[in-house]
Amino acid sequence: MKLYLNSLLGLPDIRFSTPIISDEQIHIPGNSRKKHVKCSCCKKKSSSVHSFYTRKLRDLSIGEYSIIIHLTARKFYCKNKKCKRKIFAEQPGKEVKAYARMTQKTKQKLEKILIETSANKGALIS
Repeated sequence: MKLYLNSLLGLPDIRFSTPIISDEQIHIPGNSRKKHVKCSCCKKKSSSVHSFYTRKLRDLSIGEYSIIIHLTARKFYCKNKKCKRKIFAEQPGKEVKAYARMTQKTKQKLEKILIETSANKGALIS
């Protein structure tokens, strides 16, 4: 089942757990597959975890159900003593940008809808 979620959602760098269906939403817990990540400032690898936080990402709907990915992201200590950034957050793949609240494919789909329609119609469709 978890393998199908990776194929369906197109997020190969994220490991998914069992989805929870409630009302008109599907909540899917996930976390990064990476064992170590590079510092966003100095690019040195680190595996020393500082803390965790949860990001909620919206993905394209499936039928009547809206998809919400509950991504557990980690913060790491930078191992480079000369780096100005002591703690940094991981970025789990190309499909999830920093500070994003939706996946890239969802953002692109919404942009396409809004470009092709008026703002009022686009809001109604999306």
